[in-house]
Amino acid sequence: MKSVPFLRWPILTRISQLSFSQISLCLCVIGLAAYSNAIFHPFVHDDIVFIQNNPEIANLNIGSIIKQASMFDDSDPGVNTYYRPLLEIFYRLQYKLFGFNPYGYHFINIVFHIFNSILIFRVMNFIFNGSKRVALGIALLFLLHPVQTESVACVSGISNLVFGFFVLSSFYLYLTSTNIKQHRTIKITLYLAALFLFLAGLLAKEQAVVLPVLVMLYAICFPGQPRKRLVLEVGGFLLALAGYFIFRKWLIGVVVNPFWQYPQELFLRLLSIPGTILMYLRVLFWPGDLHYYRSTDILRPYFLPSLGLLALMIFVIRIIYRTQAHERRYLIFGAGWFIVSLLPVLNIIPLINEYSLILTAEHFLYLPMVGVLIFVFSLGRSRVKVSSYQAAAAIGVIAVVFMSLTVRQNTYWKGEIPLFERAVRFQQDFGRAHKLLAMAYYFDGQYSKAIEHYQRALIIMGSYVEKSKGSQARQAYLNFVKDIHFDLGHCYVALKMFEQSQRHYHKALDLNPQSDLIHNNLGTNYIHMGNIEMAKSYFEKAVTLNKSNLMAWNNLAYCYIQQGDKKKALEILESLIKWDSQNRSIRDNYQKLLLDVNK
Repeated sequence: MKSVPFLRWPILTRISQLSFSQISLCLCVIGLAAYSNAIFHPFVHDDIVFIQNNPEIANLNIGSIIKQASMFDDSDPGVNTYYRPLLEIFYRLQYKLFGFNPYGYHFINIVFHIFNSILIFRVMNFIFNGSKRVALGIALLFLLHPVQTESVACVSGISNLVFGFFVLSSFYLYLTSTNIKQHRTIKITLYLAALFLFLAGLLAKEQAVVLPVLVMLYAICFPGQPRKRLVLEVGGFLLALAGYFIFRKWLIGVVVNPFWQYPQELFLRLLSIPGTILMYLRVLFWPGDLHYYRSTDILRPYFLPSLGLLALMIFVIRIIYRTQAHERRYLIFGAGWFIVSLLPVLNIIPLINEYSLILTAEHFLYLPMVGVLIFVFSLGRSRVKVSSYQAAAAIGVIAVVFMSLTVRQNTYWKGEIPLFERAVRFQQDFGRAHKLLAMAYYFDGQYSKAIEHYQRALIIMGSYVEKSKGSQARQAYLNFVKDIHFDLGHCYVALKMFEQSQRHYHKALDLNPQSDLIHNNLGTNYIHMGNIEMAKSYFEKAVTLNKSNLMAWNNLAYCYIQQGDKKKALEILESLIKWDSQNRSIRDNYQKLLLDVNK
Protein backbone atom coordinates (compact mmCIF):
# COMPACT_ATOMS: atom_id res chain seq x y z
CA MET A 1 0.00 0.00 0.00
CA LYS A 2 1.31 3.45 -0.91
CA SER A 3 1.84 5.75 2.10
CA VAL A 4 0.16 9.14 2.26
CA PRO A 5 2.39 12.06 3.32
CA PHE A 6 1.25 13.75 6.55
CA LEU A 7 0.57 17.06 4.84
CA ARG A 8 -1.74 15.34 2.38
CA TRP A 9 -3.96 13.56 4.88
CA PRO A 10 -7.60 14.17 3.80
CA ILE A 11 -8.58 15.30 7.30
CA LEU A 12 -6.12 18.19 6.94
CA THR A 13 -6.55 19.13 3.32
CA ARG A 14 -10.14 18.27 2.37
CA ILE A 15 -12.01 19.84 5.23
CA SER A 16 -14.38 21.60 2.86
CA GLN A 17 -15.68 18.21 1.79
CA LEU A 18 -16.56 17.12 5.32
CA SER A 19 -20.20 17.28 6.38
CA PHE A 20 -21.37 19.05 9.51
CA SER A 21 -21.97 15.67 11.15
CA GLN A 22 -18.44 14.50 10.38
CA ILE A 23 -16.91 17.71 11.74
CA SER A 24 -19.05 17.48 14.88
CA LEU A 25 -17.94 13.88 15.37
CA CYS A 26 -14.28 14.90 15.02
CA LEU A 27 -14.72 17.64 17.63
CA CYS A 28 -16.45 15.17 19.98
CA VAL A 29 -13.66 12.61 19.71
CA ILE A 30 -10.91 15.21 20.12
CA GLY A 31 -12.69 16.89 23.03
CA LEU A 32 -13.19 13.62 24.89
CA ALA A 33 -9.54 12.70 24.32
CA ALA A 34 -8.35 16.06 25.69
CA TYR A 35 -10.52 16.16 28.81
CA SER A 36 -11.21 12.51 29.66
CA ASN A 37 -8.54 12.49 32.38
CA ALA A 38 -10.63 15.07 34.29
CA ILE A 39 -13.72 12.86 34.50
CA PHE A 40 -12.59 10.87 37.55
CA HIS A 41 -11.51 13.84 39.64
CA PRO A 42 -13.29 14.60 42.95
CA PHE A 43 -15.17 17.74 43.90
CA VAL A 44 -12.76 20.54 44.83
CA HIS A 45 -13.15 23.94 46.48
CA ASP A 46 -16.23 25.73 45.05
CA ASP A 47 -17.72 22.39 43.96
CA ILE A 48 -17.95 21.44 47.63
CA VAL A 49 -19.72 24.72 48.47
CA PHE A 50 -22.20 24.71 45.59
CA ILE A 51 -22.93 20.95 45.54
CA GLN A 52 -21.73 18.83 48.47
CA ASN A 53 -22.47 21.36 51.21
CA ASN A 54 -25.50 22.93 49.55
CA PRO A 55 -28.43 22.24 51.94
CA GLU A 56 -30.93 22.91 49.13
CA ILE A 57 -29.28 20.72 46.49
CA ALA A 58 -32.13 18.16 46.54
CA ASN A 59 -34.86 20.82 46.30
CA LEU A 60 -35.96 21.27 42.69
CA ASN A 61 -38.74 23.74 43.38
CA ILE A 62 -38.30 26.17 40.48
CA GLY A 63 -40.22 28.97 42.20
CA SER A 64 -38.04 28.93 45.30
CA ILE A 65 -34.87 28.76 43.17
CA ILE A 66 -35.90 31.82 41.17
CA LYS A 67 -36.59 33.75 44.39
CA GLN A 68 -33.53 32.65 46.35
CA ALA A 69 -30.72 31.91 43.86
CA SER A 70 -28.73 35.00 44.74
CA MET A 71 -25.54 35.76 46.62
CA PHE A 72 -25.52 39.27 48.02
CA ASP A 73 -24.59 40.87 51.32
CA ASP A 74 -24.69 44.66 51.32
CA SER A 75 -22.89 44.71 54.69
CA ASP A 76 -19.76 43.12 53.25
CA PRO A 77 -17.99 44.99 50.44
CA GLY A 78 -15.95 41.89 49.67
CA VAL A 79 -18.99 39.89 48.59
CA ASN A 80 -19.94 40.17 44.93
CA THR A 81 -23.53 40.20 43.73
CA TYR A 82 -24.69 37.11 41.84
CA TYR A 83 -28.11 36.06 40.64
CA ARG A 84 -27.90 32.79 38.71
CA PRO A 85 -31.09 30.76 39.12
CA LEU A 86 -30.59 28.80 35.91
CA LEU A 87 -27.16 27.70 37.09
CA GLU A 88 -28.69 26.57 40.40
CA ILE A 89 -31.29 24.57 38.46
CA PHE A 90 -28.48 22.85 36.52
CA TYR A 91 -26.75 21.89 39.77
CA ARG A 92 -29.92 20.40 41.19
CA LEU A 93 -30.81 18.53 38.01
CA GLN A 94 -27.33 17.03 38.00
CA TYR A 95 -27.81 16.03 41.63
CA LYS A 96 -31.02 14.20 40.65
CA LEU A 97 -29.00 12.29 38.05
CA PHE A 98 -25.67 11.71 39.79
CA GLY A 99 -26.16 12.40 43.51
CA PHE A 100 -22.74 13.23 44.96
CA ASN A 101 -20.83 11.25 42.34
CA PRO A 102 -18.50 13.86 40.78
CA TYR A 103 -17.82 11.81 37.64
CA GLY A 104 -21.19 12.60 36.10
CA TYR A 105 -20.77 16.33 36.76
CA HIS A 106 -17.34 16.31 35.09
CA PHE A 107 -18.72 14.47 32.07
CA ILE A 108 -21.53 17.03 31.66
CA ASN A 109 -18.93 19.83 31.70
CA ILE A 110 -16.99 18.14 28.91
CA VAL A 111 -20.15 17.60 26.86
CA PHE A 112 -21.13 21.27 27.19
CA HIS A 113 -17.66 22.39 26.13
CA ILE A 114 -17.77 20.14 23.06
CA PHE A 115 -21.24 21.46 22.16
CA ASN A 116 -19.89 25.00 22.46
CA SER A 117 -17.01 24.20 20.10
CA ILE A 118 -19.57 22.87 17.59
CA LEU A 119 -21.56 26.10 17.98
CA ILE A 120 -18.35 28.07 17.42
CA PHE A 121 -17.86 26.14 14.19
CA ARG A 122 -21.41 26.95 13.03
CA VAL A 123 -21.10 30.65 13.92
CA MET A 124 -17.67 31.00 12.30
CA ASN A 125 -18.79 29.11 9.22
CA PHE A 126 -21.57 31.66 8.85
CA ILE A 127 -19.36 34.69 9.47
CA PHE A 128 -16.57 33.48 7.17
CA ASN A 129 -19.04 32.73 4.35
CA GLY A 130 -18.81 28.96 4.46
CA SER A 131 -15.04 28.65 4.92
CA LYS A 132 -14.96 25.35 6.82
CA ARG A 133 -11.17 25.41 7.16
CA VAL A 134 -11.20 28.69 9.09
CA ALA A 135 -14.30 27.75 11.08
CA LEU A 136 -12.91 24.36 12.08
CA GLY A 137 -9.51 25.86 12.96
CA ILE A 138 -11.13 28.38 15.32
CA ALA A 139 -13.43 25.74 16.83
CA LEU A 140 -10.55 23.30 17.31
CA LEU A 141 -8.27 25.76 19.11
CA PHE A 142 -11.19 27.01 21.19
CA LEU A 143 -11.84 23.41 22.19
CA LEU A 144 -8.24 22.53 23.06
CA HIS A 145 -6.69 25.69 24.49
CA PRO A 146 -5.38 24.85 27.99
CA VAL A 147 -6.85 28.03 29.48
CA GLN A 148 -10.22 26.28 29.16
CA THR A 149 -9.36 23.77 31.89
CA GLU A 150 -10.51 26.19 34.60
CA SER A 151 -14.00 26.06 33.08
CA VAL A 152 -14.06 22.39 32.04
CA ALA A 153 -12.03 20.44 34.63
CA CYS A 154 -13.64 22.29 37.54
CA VAL A 155 -17.27 21.24 38.15
CA SER A 156 -18.35 24.74 39.20
CA GLY A 157 -16.84 26.02 35.94
CA ILE A 158 -20.12 24.99 34.36
CA SER A 159 -21.28 28.59 34.82
CA ASN A 160 -19.00 29.59 31.94
CA LEU A 161 -20.02 26.62 29.83
CA VAL A 162 -23.75 27.16 30.28
CA PHE A 163 -23.72 30.90 29.72
CA GLY A 164 -21.41 30.38 26.72
CA PHE A 165 -23.80 27.78 25.31
CA PHE A 166 -26.81 30.11 25.55
CA VAL A 167 -24.95 33.16 24.22
CA LEU A 168 -23.50 31.25 21.25
CA SER A 169 -26.84 29.54 20.54
CA SER A 170 -28.64 32.88 20.67
CA PHE A 171 -26.08 34.54 18.40
CA TYR A 172 -26.25 31.66 15.91
CA LEU A 173 -30.06 31.78 15.75
CA TYR A 174 -29.89 35.54 15.26
CA LEU A 175 -27.39 35.13 12.40
CA THR A 176 -29.58 32.45 10.84
CA SER A 177 -32.65 34.68 11.07
CA THR A 178 -30.85 37.50 9.25
CA ASN A 179 -30.13 35.15 6.36
CA ILE A 180 -33.78 34.29 5.77
CA LYS A 181 -35.25 36.58 3.14
CA GLN A 182 -38.60 34.84 2.78
CA HIS A 183 -40.64 32.76 5.25
CA ARG A 184 -41.30 35.62 7.62
CA THR A 185 -42.81 33.31 10.25
CA ILE A 186 -39.62 31.23 10.46
CA LYS A 187 -37.51 34.38 10.64
CA ILE A 188 -39.55 35.80 13.54
CA THR A 189 -39.56 32.43 15.33
CA LEU A 190 -35.78 32.16 15.12
CA TYR A 191 -35.36 35.73 16.33
CA LEU A 192 -37.69 35.21 19.32
CA ALA A 193 -35.85 31.98 20.16
CA ALA A 194 -32.59 33.95 20.08
CA LEU A 195 -34.04 36.45 22.59
CA PHE A 196 -35.23 33.61 24.82
CA LEU A 197 -31.78 31.98 24.82
CA PHE A 198 -30.19 35.35 25.58
CA LEU A 199 -32.36 35.69 28.68
CA ALA A 200 -31.42 32.14 29.67
CA GLY A 201 -27.75 33.11 29.38
CA LEU A 202 -28.31 36.11 31.66
CA LEU A 203 -29.91 33.86 34.26
CA ALA A 204 -26.90 31.53 34.09
CA LYS A 205 -24.17 34.18 34.40
CA GLU A 206 -24.14 37.97 34.26
CA GLN A 207 -21.35 38.03 31.65
CA ALA A 208 -24.03 37.31 29.02
CA VAL A 209 -24.86 41.06 29.03
CA VAL A 210 -22.33 41.46 26.21
CA LEU A 211 -24.48 39.78 23.57
CA PRO A 212 -26.47 42.86 22.41
CA VAL A 213 -23.17 44.70 21.85
CA LEU A 214 -21.79 41.72 19.89
CA VAL A 215 -24.91 41.79 17.74
CA MET A 216 -24.39 45.50 17.08
CA LEU A 217 -20.72 44.92 16.35
CA TYR A 218 -21.61 42.24 13.81
CA ALA A 219 -24.16 44.51 12.16
CA ILE A 220 -21.57 47.30 11.85
CA CYS A 221 -18.82 45.05 10.48
CA PHE A 222 -21.06 43.02 8.16
CA PRO A 223 -23.89 45.35 7.06
CA GLY A 224 -26.53 43.67 4.97
CA GLN A 225 -29.90 44.69 6.32
CA PRO A 226 -31.97 47.86 6.10
CA ARG A 227 -31.12 50.19 8.96
CA LYS A 228 -34.68 50.30 10.25
CA ARG A 229 -34.88 46.51 10.57
CA LEU A 230 -31.47 46.41 12.18
CA VAL A 231 -32.52 48.96 14.82
CA LEU A 232 -35.59 46.86 15.62
CA GLU A 233 -33.60 43.64 15.92
CA VAL A 234 -30.88 45.11 18.11
CA GLY A 235 -33.60 46.90 20.06
CA GLY A 236 -35.17 43.54 20.90
CA PHE A 237 -31.95 42.39 22.60
CA LEU A 238 -31.66 45.68 24.46
CA LEU A 239 -35.29 45.46 25.57
CA ALA A 240 -34.70 41.92 26.86
CA LEU A 241 -31.63 43.17 28.74
CA ALA A 242 -33.59 46.04 30.28
CA GLY A 243 -36.30 43.58 31.38
CA TYR A 244 -33.66 41.42 33.03
CA PHE A 245 -32.22 44.38 34.96
CA ILE A 246 -35.68 45.50 36.11
CA PHE A 247 -36.51 41.97 37.28
CA ARG A 248 -33.15 41.69 39.07
CA LYS A 249 -33.67 45.03 40.80
CA TRP A 250 -37.19 44.06 41.86
CA LEU A 251 -36.17 40.63 43.18
CA ILE A 252 -32.81 41.15 44.91
CA GLY A 253 -32.79 44.93 45.19
CA VAL A 254 -29.59 45.54 43.24
CA VAL A 255 -28.57 45.69 39.57
CA VAL A 256 -24.79 45.75 39.92
CA ASN A 257 -22.34 46.23 42.76
CA PRO A 258 -22.00 49.95 43.68
CA PHE A 259 -18.62 50.33 42.03
CA TRP A 260 -18.62 54.14 42.26
CA GLN A 261 -18.69 54.36 46.09
CA TYR A 262 -14.90 54.46 46.51
CA PRO A 263 -13.55 56.76 43.76
CA GLN A 264 -9.88 56.25 44.61
CA GLU A 265 -10.21 52.45 44.48
CA LEU A 266 -12.19 52.71 41.22
CA PHE A 267 -9.43 54.88 39.76
CA LEU A 268 -6.80 52.27 40.71
CA ARG A 269 -8.89 49.49 39.19
CA LEU A 270 -9.20 51.43 35.96
CA LEU A 271 -5.44 52.03 35.89
CA SER A 272 -4.90 48.28 36.24
CA ILE A 273 -6.94 47.45 33.11
CA PRO A 274 -4.05 47.79 30.60
CA GLY A 275 -1.93 45.36 32.60
CA THR A 276 -4.89 42.98 32.91
CA ILE A 277 -5.53 42.98 29.16
CA LEU A 278 -1.85 42.36 28.40
CA MET A 279 -1.81 39.52 30.92
CA TYR A 280 -4.85 37.90 29.31
CA LEU A 281 -3.30 38.15 25.86
CA ARG A 282 -0.05 36.67 27.13
CA VAL A 283 -1.94 33.77 28.70
CA LEU A 284 -3.71 33.09 25.41
CA PHE A 285 -0.55 33.15 23.32
CA TRP A 286 1.83 31.66 25.89
CA PRO A 287 -0.15 29.61 28.45
CA GLY A 288 2.78 28.54 30.60
CA ASP A 289 1.70 29.76 34.04
CA LEU A 290 -1.97 28.79 34.18
CA HIS A 291 -3.26 28.56 37.75
CA TYR A 292 -6.34 28.98 39.89
CA TYR A 293 -7.10 32.22 41.75
CA ARG A 294 -5.13 34.38 39.32
CA SER A 295 -5.06 37.92 40.74
CA THR A 296 -3.84 41.39 39.83
CA ASP A 297 -2.54 43.86 42.39
CA ILE A 298 -4.00 47.29 41.66
CA LEU A 299 -1.24 48.94 43.71
CA ARG A 300 1.49 47.85 41.30
CA PRO A 301 2.97 50.40 38.86
CA TYR A 302 0.69 51.02 35.90
CA PHE A 303 2.79 53.23 33.60
CA LEU A 304 4.66 50.51 31.69
CA PRO A 305 1.56 48.30 31.15
CA SER A 306 -0.35 51.37 29.92
CA LEU A 307 2.49 52.22 27.55
CA GLY A 308 2.65 48.61 26.39
CA LEU A 309 -1.07 48.42 25.68
CA LEU A 310 -0.93 51.75 23.82
CA ALA A 311 1.89 50.43 21.63
CA LEU A 312 -0.06 47.22 20.98
CA MET A 313 -3.18 49.19 20.05
CA ILE A 314 -1.22 51.33 17.60
CA PHE A 315 0.29 48.20 16.09
CA VAL A 316 -3.13 46.52 15.75
CA ILE A 317 -4.74 49.64 14.27
CA ARG A 318 -1.90 49.90 11.77
CA ILE A 319 -2.38 46.27 10.74
CA ILE A 320 -6.12 46.79 10.35
CA TYR A 321 -5.59 49.98 8.34
CA ARG A 322 -3.15 48.27 5.97
CA THR A 323 -5.41 45.27 5.40
CA GLN A 324 -7.67 45.18 2.37
CA ALA A 325 -11.18 46.45 3.02
CA HIS A 326 -12.97 43.11 2.55
CA GLU A 327 -10.67 41.48 5.16
CA ARG A 328 -10.47 44.47 7.46
CA ARG A 329 -13.95 43.91 8.84
CA TYR A 330 -12.97 40.48 10.18
CA LEU A 331 -10.04 41.97 12.07
CA ILE A 332 -12.23 44.71 13.53
CA PHE A 333 -14.90 42.18 14.48
CA GLY A 334 -12.37 39.87 16.16
CA ALA A 335 -10.71 42.67 18.14
CA GLY A 336 -14.13 44.07 19.07
CA TRP A 337 -15.39 40.66 20.18
CA PHE A 338 -12.41 40.28 22.51
CA ILE A 339 -12.75 43.71 24.14
CA VAL A 340 -16.55 43.71 24.37
CA SER A 341 -16.84 40.24 25.91
CA LEU A 342 -14.00 41.04 28.34
CA LEU A 343 -15.46 44.34 29.58
CA PRO A 344 -17.71 42.90 32.34
CA VAL A 345 -14.73 41.21 34.02
CA LEU A 346 -12.16 44.02 33.79
CA ASN A 347 -12.97 45.04 37.38
CA ILE A 348 -14.82 48.22 36.55
CA ILE A 349 -17.41 46.47 38.70
CA PRO A 350 -15.12 45.12 41.44
CA LEU A 351 -14.30 41.43 41.69
CA ILE A 352 -12.17 41.41 44.83
CA ASN A 353 -10.03 38.51 46.03
CA GLU A 354 -8.42 40.26 48.99
CA TYR A 355 -7.21 43.74 49.83
CA SER A 356 -5.64 45.19 46.62
CA LEU A 357 -5.77 41.86 44.74
CA ILE A 358 -8.59 41.79 42.19
CA LEU A 359 -9.80 38.66 40.44
CA THR A 360 -8.46 38.13 36.92
CA ALA A 361 -9.48 34.51 36.49
CA GLU A 362 -8.62 32.44 33.45
CA HIS A 363 -12.21 31.27 33.06
CA PHE A 364 -13.12 34.88 32.21
CA LEU A 365 -11.47 34.21 28.84
CA TYR A 366 -13.95 31.51 27.84
CA LEU A 367 -15.91 33.74 25.46
CA PRO A 368 -13.33 36.53 24.77
CA MET A 369 -10.89 33.93 23.41
CA VAL A 370 -13.11 33.58 20.35
CA GLY A 371 -12.37 37.19 19.35
CA VAL A 372 -8.62 36.62 19.50
CA LEU A 373 -8.97 33.49 17.35
CA ILE A 374 -11.07 35.39 14.80
CA PHE A 375 -8.43 38.11 14.62
CA VAL A 376 -5.49 35.70 14.30
CA PHE A 377 -7.13 33.54 11.62
CA SER A 378 -8.27 36.60 9.68
CA LEU A 379 -4.78 38.07 9.85
CA GLY A 380 -3.25 34.79 8.73
CA ARG A 381 -5.69 34.49 5.87
CA SER A 382 -4.99 38.02 4.61
CA ARG A 383 -1.26 38.40 5.33
CA VAL A 384 0.44 35.01 5.53
CA LYS A 385 1.02 33.45 2.11
CA VAL A 386 1.20 29.69 2.65
CA SER A 387 -0.41 26.71 0.97
CA SER A 388 -3.48 25.07 2.44
CA TYR A 389 -1.28 22.08 3.34
CA GLN A 390 1.09 24.27 5.34
CA ALA A 391 -1.74 26.13 7.06
CA ALA A 392 -3.47 22.88 8.02
CA ALA A 393 -0.20 21.41 9.30
CA ALA A 394 0.51 24.53 11.42
CA ILE A 395 -2.95 24.41 12.97
CA GLY A 396 -2.51 20.69 13.56
CA VAL A 397 0.79 21.22 15.38
CA ILE A 398 -0.69 24.00 17.55
CA ALA A 399 -3.69 21.79 18.32
CA VAL A 400 -1.42 18.93 19.41
CA VAL A 401 0.61 21.27 21.65
CA PHE A 402 -2.56 22.74 23.15
CA MET A 403 -3.99 19.28 23.72
CA SER A 404 -0.89 18.06 25.56
CA LEU A 405 -0.90 21.19 27.74
CA THR A 406 -4.61 20.72 28.45
CA VAL A 407 -4.15 17.10 29.50
CA ARG A 408 -1.40 18.19 31.89
CA GLN A 409 -3.37 21.18 33.19
CA ASN A 410 -6.33 18.92 33.96
CA THR A 411 -4.19 17.02 36.46
CA TYR A 412 -3.94 20.03 38.75
CA TRP A 413 -7.68 19.67 39.38
CA LYS A 414 -7.38 16.12 40.75
CA GLY A 415 -7.34 17.44 44.31
CA GLU A 416 -6.99 20.56 46.42
CA ILE A 417 -3.32 19.98 47.22
CA PRO A 418 -2.06 20.12 43.60
CA LEU A 419 -4.57 22.88 42.81
CA PHE A 420 -3.44 25.22 45.59
CA GLU A 421 0.24 24.23 45.44
CA ARG A 422 0.23 25.58 41.90
CA ALA A 423 -1.75 28.68 42.93
CA VAL A 424 0.75 29.45 45.70
CA ARG A 425 3.65 28.90 43.33
CA PHE A 426 2.47 31.80 41.15
CA GLN A 427 0.60 33.85 43.80
CA GLN A 428 3.06 33.81 46.70
CA ASP A 429 1.53 36.86 48.41
CA PHE A 430 -2.09 35.67 48.16
CA GLY A 431 -3.22 34.86 51.71
CA ARG A 432 -6.34 32.87 50.85
CA ALA A 433 -4.35 30.52 48.62
CA HIS A 434 -1.96 29.76 51.49
CA LYS A 435 -4.92 29.24 53.84
CA LEU A 436 -6.67 26.89 51.41
CA LEU A 437 -3.48 24.93 50.78
CA ALA A 438 -2.90 24.65 54.53
CA MET A 439 -6.42 23.32 54.97
CA ALA A 440 -5.83 20.74 52.23
CA TYR A 441 -2.60 19.64 53.91
CA TYR A 442 -4.40 19.38 57.27
CA PHE A 443 -7.09 17.04 55.94
CA ASP A 444 -4.37 15.00 54.26
CA GLY A 445 -2.56 14.59 57.59
CA GLN A 446 0.43 16.74 56.57
CA TYR A 447 0.25 18.90 59.69
CA SER A 448 3.71 20.47 59.55
CA LYS A 449 3.13 21.69 56.00
CA ALA A 450 -0.29 22.95 57.02
CA ILE A 451 1.24 24.98 59.87
CA GLU A 452 3.83 26.46 57.51
CA HIS A 453 1.19 27.80 55.11
CA TYR A 454 -1.20 28.88 57.87
CA GLN A 455 1.66 30.94 59.32
CA ARG A 456 2.29 32.52 55.92
CA ALA A 457 -1.43 33.28 55.54
CA LEU A 458 -1.44 34.78 59.05
CA ILE A 459 1.38 37.18 58.16
CA ILE A 460 -0.40 38.30 54.98
CA MET A 461 -3.83 38.71 56.58
CA GLY A 462 -2.28 40.46 59.58
CA SER A 463 -0.69 43.00 57.26
CA TYR A 464 -4.12 43.64 55.70
CA VAL A 465 -5.57 44.31 59.16
CA GLU A 466 -2.88 46.94 59.77
CA LYS A 467 -3.38 48.53 56.37
CA SER A 468 -7.19 48.55 56.66
CA LYS A 469 -7.54 50.51 59.91
CA GLY A 470 -10.65 52.63 59.82
CA SER A 471 -12.12 50.82 56.82
CA GLN A 472 -15.15 48.57 56.56
CA ALA A 473 -13.01 45.75 55.20
CA ARG A 474 -10.88 45.50 58.37
CA GLN A 475 -13.38 43.21 60.10
CA ALA A 476 -13.28 40.78 57.19
CA TYR A 477 -9.50 40.42 57.56
CA LEU A 478 -9.82 40.11 61.35
CA ASN A 479 -12.21 37.22 60.72
CA PHE A 480 -9.59 35.61 58.46
CA VAL A 481 -6.97 36.04 61.21
CA LYS A 482 -9.35 34.49 63.76
CA ASP A 483 -10.07 31.51 61.48
CA ILE A 484 -6.35 30.93 60.85
CA HIS A 485 -5.57 30.90 64.58
CA PHE A 486 -8.46 28.48 65.10
CA ASP A 487 -7.17 26.17 62.35
CA LEU A 488 -3.61 26.39 63.67
CA GLY A 489 -4.98 25.20 67.01
CA HIS A 490 -6.34 22.08 65.24
CA CYS A 491 -2.96 21.42 63.64
CA TYR A 492 -1.10 21.56 66.95
CA VAL A 493 -3.70 19.32 68.58
CA ALA A 494 -3.08 16.75 65.83
CA LEU A 495 0.64 16.96 66.64
CA LYS A 496 -0.16 16.68 70.39
CA MET A 497 1.49 20.06 70.97
CA PHE A 498 -1.24 21.26 73.30
CA GLU A 499 0.42 24.38 74.69
CA GLN A 500 0.91 25.80 71.19
CA SER A 501 -2.65 24.82 70.35
CA GLN A 502 -3.92 26.59 73.47
CA ARG A 503 -2.09 29.77 72.49
CA HIS A 504 -3.75 29.91 69.07
CA TYR A 505 -7.21 29.02 70.40
CA HIS A 506 -6.93 31.88 72.90
CA LYS A 507 -5.89 34.29 70.15
CA ALA A 508 -8.93 33.22 68.16
CA LEU A 509 -11.12 33.69 71.23
CA ASP A 510 -9.75 37.20 71.78
CA LEU A 511 -11.05 38.08 68.31
CA ASN A 512 -14.43 36.43 68.86
CA PRO A 513 -15.25 35.99 72.59
CA GLN A 514 -18.82 34.85 71.77
CA SER A 515 -17.80 31.79 69.78
CA ASP A 516 -19.13 28.58 71.34
CA LEU A 517 -16.95 26.55 68.94
CA ILE A 518 -13.72 28.12 70.19
CA HIS A 519 -14.78 27.64 73.83
CA ASN A 520 -15.55 23.99 73.08
CA ASN A 521 -12.15 23.44 71.45
CA LEU A 522 -10.35 25.11 74.35
CA GLY A 523 -12.18 22.80 76.72
CA THR A 524 -11.18 19.75 74.67
CA ASN A 525 -7.60 20.95 74.73
CA TYR A 526 -7.66 21.23 78.54
CA ILE A 527 -8.92 17.63 78.69
CA HIS A 528 -5.85 16.58 76.70
CA MET A 529 -3.73 18.53 79.18
CA GLY A 530 -5.43 16.80 82.14
CA ASN A 531 -7.14 19.89 83.54
CA ILE A 532 -10.77 18.75 83.84
CA GLU A 533 -11.91 21.73 85.91
CA MET A 534 -10.73 24.26 83.31
CA ALA A 535 -12.18 22.13 80.53
CA LYS A 536 -15.54 22.07 82.33
CA SER A 537 -15.60 25.87 82.62
CA TYR A 538 -15.11 26.31 78.87
CA PHE A 539 -17.79 23.73 78.03
CA GLU A 540 -20.22 25.50 80.37
CA LYS A 541 -19.48 28.77 78.62
CA ALA A 542 -19.97 27.11 75.20
CA VAL A 543 -23.44 25.75 76.06
CA THR A 544 -24.38 29.10 77.59
CA LEU A 545 -23.54 30.79 74.29
CA ASN A 546 -25.24 28.12 72.21
CA LYS A 547 -27.67 25.75 73.88
CA SER A 548 -27.83 23.70 70.65
CA ASN A 549 -24.13 22.81 70.69
CA LEU A 550 -24.53 19.05 71.27
CA MET A 551 -20.78 18.45 71.13
CA ALA A 552 -20.14 20.88 73.99
CA TRP A 553 -22.98 19.33 76.05
CA ASN A 554 -21.52 15.87 75.46
CA ASN A 555 -18.07 17.07 76.47
CA LEU A 556 -19.53 18.70 79.57
CA ALA A 557 -21.14 15.38 80.52
CA TYR A 558 -17.75 13.73 80.11
CA CYS A 559 -16.26 16.23 82.57
CA TYR A 560 -18.97 15.43 85.12
CA ILE A 561 -18.20 11.73 84.67
CA GLN A 562 -14.52 12.36 85.30
CA GLN A 563 -15.35 14.35 88.43
CA GLY A 564 -17.63 11.58 89.71
CA ASP A 565 -20.90 13.51 89.34
CA LYS A 566 -22.63 10.68 87.47
CA LYS A 567 -26.13 11.94 88.25
CA LYS A 568 -25.49 15.29 86.52
CA ALA A 569 -23.78 13.55 83.59
CA LEU A 570 -26.69 11.10 83.18
CA GLU A 571 -29.19 13.98 83.22
CA ILE A 572 -27.32 15.72 80.38
CA LEU A 573 -26.85 12.57 78.32
CA GLU A 574 -30.52 11.53 78.62
CA SER A 575 -31.51 14.94 77.22
CA LEU A 576 -28.98 14.58 74.40
CA ILE A 577 -30.22 11.09 73.49
CA LYS A 578 -33.74 12.49 73.06
CA TRP A 579 -32.28 15.31 70.97
CA ASP A 580 -30.04 13.19 68.72
CA SER A 581 -30.25 9.43 69.24
CA GLN A 582 -28.03 8.75 66.22
CA ASN A 583 -24.95 10.58 67.54
CA ARG A 584 -22.42 7.83 68.16
CA SER A 585 -20.32 9.73 70.68
CA ILE A 586 -23.34 10.67 72.79
CA ARG A 587 -24.70 7.12 72.60
CA ASP A 588 -21.36 5.58 73.63
CA ASN A 589 -20.99 7.93 76.62
CA TYR A 590 -24.57 7.20 77.67
CA GLN A 591 -24.21 3.43 77.46
CA LYS A 592 -20.87 3.42 79.33
CA LEU A 593 -22.35 5.59 82.04
CA LEU A 594 -25.41 3.34 82.37
CA LEU A 595 -23.18 0.28 82.77
CA ASP A 596 -21.12 2.08 85.38
CA VAL A 597 -24.21 3.27 87.30
CA ASN A 598 -25.81 -0.20 87.27
CA LYS A 599 -22.72 -1.98 88.65
